[in-house]
Amino acid sequence: MYSLKTFFWQFSKFFFLLNRLKMLLLNKTYQIMGRMGNKLYVGNLPYKFSKEELSEIFEPYGEVVDARIVMDKHTMRSKGFGFVEMSSDDEATAAVEGLKEASVGGRHIVVNEAKPQKPREPRSERPRSDSMSE
Repeated sequence: MYSLKTFFWQFSKFFFLLNRLKMLLLNKTYQIMGRMGNKLYVGNLPYKFSKEELSEIFEPYGEVVDARIVMDKHTMRSKGFGFVEMSSDDEATAAVEGLKEASVGGRHIVVNEAKPQKPREPRSERPRSDSMSE
């Protein structure tokens, strides 16, 4: 009979594989359609930049649905890049073209279409000491 730990391990592997399949299908769909997505990668941002400031840069090109700056999980400081989601593909294309040579806070920012996140392999279970085992 399975232990509870084994059950949850198998359950998590199933959902990982299901998510991986979803990501592969989405990636294929975008390749077949040959269109630009409306999610943009923004790199080389100043480290003190806020998501509100990021959103303001993109507003002249259309409606900003979401703006996020990626933070380091240990220090909670900006990693210097983020993502902006525009309401349509045409607005995203206009933003990429309009911000090619843009400079923000003395830094030349990089704006490209965001690539789908690559699926990650499941983490292997680390060996535990005898005191931690059931």
